[in-house]
Amino acid sequence: MSEKVFGSKEKSREFLLTQVLLALSTVLGIFLAAQQGFTKAVEFDYLKGDIDGWHVRTAVRAELIHNLDGMHNLIGHVRQAGSFPATAAEWPRVSRNVWDGAKYHPAYYETSPAALAALGAFYDEVPDLLKRAQNNRVLPKVFFENLKAHLRYLEGTVLPDMESGLAAARTRLDSYDAPVPELTPPAGWTHPVPIDAS
Repeated sequence: MSEKVFGSKEKSREFLLTQVLLALSTVLGIFLAAQQGFTKAVEFDYLKGDIDGWHVRTAVRAELIHNLDGMHNLIGHVRQAGSFPATAAEWPRVSRNVWDGAKYHPAYYETSPAALAALGAFYDEVPDLLKRAQNNRVLPKVFFENLKAHLRYLEGTVLPDMESGLAAARTRLDSYDAPVPELTPPAGWTHPVPIDAS
């Protein structure tokens, strides 16, 4: 009687084998889909970190360039006028908002230790140097020697290091096919006042 209800033993084996294969293919499909989802989630996490790092590093670079411009404008003013600016409003201010905030982002540590040390020294020493010059507590020659030493190192070593780091980050972002904002100012940018001129 069981043969009439369930069919032959051969058909039962086929049915059982089909069910087992169906269950295995379902499990394999779920595993592959989960694996693909996990891979995409990890790629997205890397992409998000790289984009965030790009923005932080670009902002640090832009803030540094802004501060360097202020120092070059001060040098140009002193060359033209022959003296330090008369009012506090004419003195450059060293902006460090982005620098201070970047310390808490992982991209901060993708910059070389020498560059981080130079940036830290600039942000720690130059504002004090400016205050001392404003209050006539430093000789102009000493002031300019110290300022130019910072500028030479930052422009000759740190900015190129930052730009190569940004180029590597851009290459990583391009591998994801992600949109990357352009650097501002463009590569090859130079100061209006060369630091070597006396």
